[in-house]
Amino acid sequence: TYYFGEGQDVPVISQLPSAAKTTSLQAPSSSNVVKVSTDTMTVFIDKKGGRILKTSLNGYENEGEEYAFFDRDGAGMLEAQAGVSGDEDLTFATSKNQYVLSGDSLKVMMQASGGNGARYVKEYEFKRGDYVVSQTTRVVNGGDKPFEISSYHVFSGDKQTEVDGAAPKVSELSFDTLSPSLSQAVRGYSGISYTTKKKPYVRMKFNNMHKSPSETTKGGWIAYQKHHFLAAWVLEDKPYRISNYLSEGLKSEGSDTYEQRFVSQAVSGKATILPGEAFSEKSSLYVGPQKLETLVSVEPSLRLTLDYGFFWMFASLLHKGLAWIHKIVPSWSWSLVILVGLSRLLFFSATKRQMEEAQKLKAAAAEKEEIEKRFADRGKFDQEKHEAILALYKRHNVRVFSLSQFVPLLQLPLMMAFYGMVAVAVEFRSESFLWLSDISSPDVLYILPALAVVLMYLQSASMAASDEMKMVTRFMPVLFAFFIIKAPAALQLYLAVSTGLGALQMKLQKQKT
Repeated sequence: TYYFGEGQDVPVISQLPSAAKTTSLQAPSSSNVVKVSTDTMTVFIDKKGGRILKTSLNGYENEGEEYAFFDRDGAGMLEAQAGVSGDEDLTFATSKNQYVLSGDSLKVMMQASGGNGARYVKEYEFKRGDYVVSQTTRVVNGGDKPFEISSYHVFSGDKQTEVDGAAPKVSELSFDTLSPSLSQAVRGYSGISYTTKKKPYVRMKFNNMHKSPSETTKGGWIAYQKHHFLAAWVLEDKPYRISNYLSEGLKSEGSDTYEQRFVSQAVSGKATILPGEAFSEKSSLYVGPQKLETLVSVEPSLRLTLDYGFFWMFASLLHKGLAWIHKIVPSWSWSLVILVGLSRLLFFSATKRQMEEAQKLKAAAAEKEEIEKRFADRGKFDQEKHEAILALYKRHNVRVFSLSQFVPLLQLPLMMAFYGMVAVAVEFRSESFLWLSDISSPDVLYILPALAVVLMYLQSASMAASDEMKMVTRFMPVLFAFFIIKAPAALQLYLAVSTGLGALQMKLQKQKT
């Protein structure tokens, strides 16, 4: 069938029959939600199952609106949950519904009773300046019979779309709420990822979930990535089985609402709890920005979630250099400007030699033209003509083959590394610079891209050391114009500052000669 039908649920493994069920998009009543406010975030926890319903991150507003990682909105419902089998649908009790962090740490305890005399406790700990929610799950067998449990860590989502024609594609399923300008500027992966025994980093796209077998991991983590941000369950150092499920179709036969639901979960092996015994497990949920130093402090292998692109090694070094400069310069924007200036120093000598070669070629241009006229009736690769030009270059001390001729091309990998860095650097979110309010989004006034392209074009002729390279360097600004027009303003700033410094060096070089 192509519709869910009454009572049809997302399939789940046998030992955890309901942890993978997604809930309704309708938010629970306020009396069933616990609100926890800290200096870094606001977390809403559903008393039913202890699900993380919403997490708003302070300081990362987008176009005046708060940024929420988990929420129920136009992008659909996204949740996180952890516990032990048997507690996933229980309604927990708390002493109050609102908590505010006033000291260095805050603990929120939720308790519930299950069948067979089992008592469940979920304790959440929050710390000042931290994006980690530490969760301790305990179950006590207060009955007279043993029972089995498995610990679970789950991410689940539910997206409903009104359709009038073709159904939404699984490959286009998204739980992001990026503004149009920001969605065009940022790149990177959005979806489930995790560790396995064989691979330290696996991406599980929605359209691959239906055919993906379960995988195993020992410790590690399971995460949901959303470009600049990430939520990750960091697991205890023991074996887990990771499974992914996806179900889609009309909500009911004849309905106009198409529903897409997914569940990704890490489940441990079974443990037997004897009467009077207790089981306890501690895990951590990180919900916050993808800052390299923060991710590494939570779990070293989380650094792999940063998608720097093909030139990841250089981009990673640039990101570390940016963080080092920021320790001295409080503004991320000006830290970027200084980083660009330092990167230009790497090419200072090569650019200087290139300019000198260009001046020598210009001085020999008239004589070269005479040689071309003299051998006009000969073939393009005439040996005598070739020897005459080489003699001319030798007389003017022109190096025919010089690495300085390829400076513009050598700078291309650097530019791509800068793009890889600024595309994933959450530090630029909501960071202002002069007329820009957020340099992670494109410059809507097009001042920076226009300035960068004009400067690149004006200096292209002087930067080329041969007619062939002159053609290349004049054509490159046209290509870059299409590339950077929708790029983050941080990348546009890099290009404008870099080409501006190059033009300044060129002017100073000409004054000396």
